[in-house]
This record gives sequence, C-alpha cells and structure tokens, in this order.
Amino acid sequence: MRKSFHGRLRRLALVATLATTLVGCTRSQYRLEADREAYCTIAERNNDPRWAESNLSIDQDPRSRYKEFYNQDCPPMPQDDPASHRYMHCVDGKKGWKHWDDNGFRSQLENPQWQARLAEYAEMNDRGEVVLDIDSALALAYVHSPTNQNNLETLYLSSLGVTAERFALDTQFFGGTGLGYSHTGDLEPARIVPIPGGYDILGPTNRNEINRLTVGEGNPGINSTMVASRRFATASQLMVGFANSFVFEFTGNDVSLGSSLFNFVFTQPLLRGAGRDIALESLTQSERTLLSNLRAYSQFRQGFYTQVVIGELGVTGPQANGSGTNLQSFSGFGGVNGFLGLLQQSQVIRNTEDNLRLQLRTLDRLEALFENELIDIVQVDQFRQNIESTRAQLLDQINGLELAQDNYLTQILGLPPNLPIDLDESLIEQFQLIPVETAELAGQLLDFQSRIGNIGELTSLSTRIGILQEALPAL
Repeated sequence: MRKSFHGRLRRLALVATLATTLVGCTRSQYRLEADREAYCTIAERNNDPRWAESNLSIDQDPRSRYKEFYNQDCPPMPQDDPASHRYMHCVDGKKGWKHWDDNGFRSQLENPQWQARLAEYAEMNDRGEVVLDIDSALALAYVHSPTNQNNLETLYLSSLGVTAERFALDTQFFGGTGLGYSHTGDLEPARIVPIPGGYDILGPTNRNEINRLTVGEGNPGINSTMVASRRFATASQLMVGFANSFVFEFTGNDVSLGSSLFNFVFTQPLLRGAGRDIALESLTQSERTLLSNLRAYSQFRQGFYTQVVIGELGVTGPQANGSGTNLQSFSGFGGVNGFLGLLQQSQVIRNTEDNLRLQLRTLDRLEALFENELIDIVQVDQFRQNIESTRAQLLDQINGLELAQDNYLTQILGLPPNLPIDLDESLIEQFQLIPVETAELAGQLLDFQSRIGNIGELTSLSTRIGILQEALPAL
C-alpha cells in the first residue's frame, strides 16, 4: 500500500511540473505581448491627420549606431569594474548568485555594422567622408539620434500606462496549489522489562502514528484554488473562487479524502472610493496622457527638423508625467546653430582669411612708405599688431568650428566626433561676393608682385627674364 501511495505521489508531482511548464510564459512572450498591446493602444489614437505618424515603433533601425545586436531577452553583461564586480559573487562573506555571467560579456556597445551601411542613406565622397547637407543630416539624425529614440520610448511608456490601467479593470485569473506532509504520533519511551533469566530493554515505540499528505486546503496556508476577479467602473468588485483539497492518510490502510468549495464575493463601496469619478480617474488620466504625448511627438517631429537645421527644437516632446507640450518663443536675436550654424562659422572663417590677406598686402605698402620716410614706424607697428590680432581671431574661429562640428555630431546626430564629414556649402554660395577660387589666384598675384618688387636695379636682364619666366607659369 505504501508503494502504491508513493507512486501516485510521483505521478502527481510530474503532472504539476508539466502544467507549470506549459502555462508559464518566457521573457520573449511577455515582451512581445506588451509590444502588441502598447502599439494597438497607440494605433487607436493615431488616426487624426493633424498628428498621425507612420512609424512609432521603438525598435531601432538596423543601420543605427545604437542598434542592439545581442539577444534582447538574455543580453550579455556590460564590462564591469573588477573591484565592484566581486560583490556580485560574494558580499559580506555570503556567496552571491552564481549565474550572473551565464550570458557572457559584451565585447562592444556599438552596432559593428553601422559605419559600413552609411552609404545606404548618406552621400560619400571619394575620400570616404560623409557629405553633410540638410537632407543627409536629417537622415542621419532619424537613424542615430538618441533624442528621437527617447521621445519614442516615452510615448511607448505612456501606452504601457494605459494598458496597465485597463488590465486593472479587466477580468483577472489567479490559481495555485499547495503540498504538505505531516507526521504525528505518541512516542513511548524506552523501558526495562523482566524476562526469564534476566532483563531486556525495549526501545521507544510510536503509538497512534498518523502520516498525512495534503494537496489543497487540508492544512492552513495550503490551498488549491482558482480565482477570477473583476473590478467595475462603479468601483465594485466581484471575486469568484473554486477550491479543491485532497488528503491522503496512511497508517496501515490508505485513506483518501476530497472536498471542493465554490464561493463568490461582491463588494460595492458606498462612501469612500465609490463612484465612477473615483474608479475611472487613473484610467482617464492615463488615456488623456497618451493622447497628449502622441500630439506632442508629432510636434516634436516638426521641431526636430529645426533642431537639426538651426539648432533650436522649439517644443517639448512627450513627457512621462503628461505635462503636455510647451511651445517656446524666439526673440529673433542670437546666433544660429545646427547645420546652418556650421555653414555660418565656415563663412566667417573665410571672411577672416580674406581680411588677413588684404592686411598682408597693405602691410607691404606701409613698409615701402616707411622706407621712403613717408610715414613713421608707429603706424607700421600698429598695423602689424592688427595683423597678429586677426591671426589669433582666425585660430579661435577654426577651433570654434571644430568644436561646433563635434557637438553637432554627438549631441544632435548621435554620431562619434571622429566621423569624417565634408560640409556641403552650396547654400551659402550666394553670399560669397568674391568667388572662393579667386583667393588662390590672389595669393599667386601677391607672390608675383613680391618677386617683381625684389628685383634690384643692378640685376641683369637675363636674371630678370628668368624670374619672370619662373613666376608666370604659376599664374
């Protein structure tokens, strides 16, 4: 009889294990289910042409620098500080969890393929540089910018808030079971008894021994129940439960007992927490927040263009607390940033270079006038000081442009600062009153003028002709 009981116990444990395995959900299933519910909730509101957007997925573009190329549900651990990582395995003399390293370690944080795919959506020149104009800057920003990704994820989190509140008002099922074992009996102590020819010691024996295995509600805290619960819009709540319990006793002959219980409880608050205005408050607020954030993201998309082009977003995108969109006004004063700001700085540098060349030509004239005693040395030295100031200003402007390019790549486009770029300056060609090509020609003319001026009066005719023949081909 005992062997039969233990066989049934093993079969029962196997069935419970299989049921748990089949019913349980993996991390992938939870993630995909959350995505499906969140996107459906967003789609319910994404039908107004005033703010509708075609792509609201938080999955990053495969070409993105930040695309996650590891398993999303079991990602490897980032490289940790060795001195800090030891606490993951042993803390205060206690052995830690041993599975921290099961998924391995990340070898790198960036998508290893993002640079190889730049040519798919951005123009590249012969030197391997990205030709940066407004269109290519926008394409790069939408693929790589963390700002755009953060706003999408904020909208997604707002949708999760709605699904959580809807779940609280939906029918929810709970189930569980318990397994317990108890052993009872009176223990008779050892005693000495007389026997023929002497005495004998009898060991301790059990009287009224009971061995009990309980599955379900046979013991306190051990239950096997199925419960369905639902909250209603009036703050009422209905709970329906079904419970089973089985008790197996074996003392010599096995005894099996079973019982079932079906009950329900309906609760309707009348004072505190009663009414639709209270019960639906959280759901209403989360629904309104999601709609507000969807509109805010549409405005962010428009402001994102201005941020890439002139460096000003002008709006506040989706907010986690649902505070809405804050439109910012422009005073009309101040410099231009963004892509146009880079072009502006480049043109300022070009103007400074032209000014410096003009000053150098003027210096030669002033020195000639000084040699002929038409001006004093003070005027020449003051002009030389102006030239040095212009050179220092030019160096500051060049450094400022390089810093602005680094900030633009990292903060606006989400790219590394060492990415080689070539600014497309076609937008400012109309503001270049003197063509760029003439700067080199002007320098050659200045050099030719200097050579002619250095020809002494005693120089032979053949030497003068040689100097002219050497200088003229360059022009």
